[in-house]
Amino acid sequence: MKLRRPIARIVQSDAPDAYIAQDGIVMPVSDKYTSRVVLLSGAYAKQLLEWEDLNKKKKGENC
Repeated sequence: MKLRRPIARIVQSDAPDAYIAQDGIVMPVSDKYTSRVVLLSGAYAKQLLEWEDLNKKKKGENC
């Protein structure tokens, strides 16, 4: 198990919230702890939730 530090929280009304870690990994939220981080929402946030690792490019996409 690796400890990751969240840097932002993705918030959407039609999907579960998630955190983005320093290393680019998308993590689920916890029922027991809330990190004080920047909140992201909107169309860009929805795109981020589709990726598991923000450091990896989707095949055929320019990032």
